[in-house]
Amino acid sequence: MGIQAEIVTALASVAGGRVYPQVAPQSAAKPFVVYRMTGSDPLMTIDSVVHITRYSFVFDCWAGTAQSALDIAASLRTALEIDSLKWVRDPAPENGYSPESDEYVESVAYSFWQV
Repeated sequence: MGIQAEIVTALASVAGGRVYPQVAPQSAAKPFVVYRMTGSDPLMTIDSVVHITRYSFVFDCWAGTAQSALDIAASLRTALEIDSLKWVRDPAPENGYSPESDEYVESVAYSFWQV
């Protein structure tokens, strides 16, 4: 199973299962999570054999209130950290509010190691 499939499986119970790659559908009910891969770095031996790859992701937790966005982010962290994924938390981008859509966002960032 690929890393994105493992992440989606781990997050099945977060935000009612509304977890989307790159962008949420316009009709998506709040709250929801949008994730994107921000990098992949294969780690190689001196003879160019890849033994493990680090994948970096940002998860944007969107909700109608600031507290709900914080709660979804906490649920996301719990789901990822109790799963069998090998993870490390990364610094997250700024959180905020979108006046156009009247939504709050809480961002969370992780790197995952996969053989």
